[in-house]
Amino acid sequence: MTPNPTPLRQQIDEIDHQIFDLLRHRLNIVRQVAEYKRAQGLPTNDRKREREILTRVTNSLGDDLGDYGRAIYRTMFDVSKLYEAKLVCENYPLYQRIQQMVTQHPQPFPRCASVALLNADDSYAVAAAERLFEVPDIMPMQNSESLYKAVSQGLCKYALIQIEDSTQGTAGPVYDQLTTYQLTIIRSVRIKIDQQGNYTRFICVSSNGTIYPGADRTTIMMVIQNKPGSLYSVLSKFNVIGANLIRLESRPLASRDFQIGFYFDIEASIYDSKFTSLLCELQDMSEDFHYFGTYNEII
Repeated sequence: MTPNPTPLRQQIDEIDHQIFDLLRHRLNIVRQVAEYKRAQGLPTNDRKREREILTRVTNSLGDDLGDYGRAIYRTMFDVSKLYEAKLVCENYPLYQRIQQMVTQHPQPFPRCASVALLNADDSYAVAAAERLFEVPDIMPMQNSESLYKAVSQGLCKYALIQIEDSTQGTAGPVYDQLTTYQLTIIRSVRIKIDQQGNYTRFICVSSNGTIYPGADRTTIMMVIQNKPGSLYSVLSKFNVIGANLIRLESRPLASRDFQIGFYFDIEASIYDSKFTSLLCELQDMSEDFHYFGTYNEII
């Protein structure tokens, strides 16, 4: 005879209430630890401490339940570190940089501007420039190096660069150049190229980091530890704060032997402190990290 699950579910509910109280108490202690670390200038992550706890979980639960217990505790670590980062993120240079761009209250996106294009004969590139600017002053460039230099040296205010299309994927080396020349994405635009829904995506970049009102897309690159669960740990953090991961791509890094860079396009409000603290936490857990900008995309 199959047992009635109702009494068992009632027991689970009672245990859940105990867990709620313990979780509230644990996060309160996490807050106190974060305040102490902030006062002492100590790093947020303590991997030695995490290993010690996971060892206790394994010893307490045994081989049968140890895998499940470690998975639960790793998620708890991720949530705790996100909460801790939110409390101390104002100390991060990245947080300060973003807040400075957000609070500058820039003028609306310009209607007229000088724009460098790699191929001024490309009808799609010209169409993208005309979608972004009512009157673009197009400056044709002979090669990609002159394009990036034109913006970084102030010869023109913006450059428009093809970054992606729906058939060939993303032009990954563009991100290397943005890093080299310290350029920031301030807007992107998609141009339809046929009737089957194919498109080409361009990014507009500038040497002056600017976040225009309403910006809701952020692009970052991370190099994370090459071990099981590292990428899952990153992805779980997006879920915690409800951020929408639009794109995830990986590619080998020319500057690092046998290392992979993960590129993320994230849809979330940059005005939400949970999201900016998430960016700081991701930077903290990365072996290398780059913030490419927060912007709107025109479709």
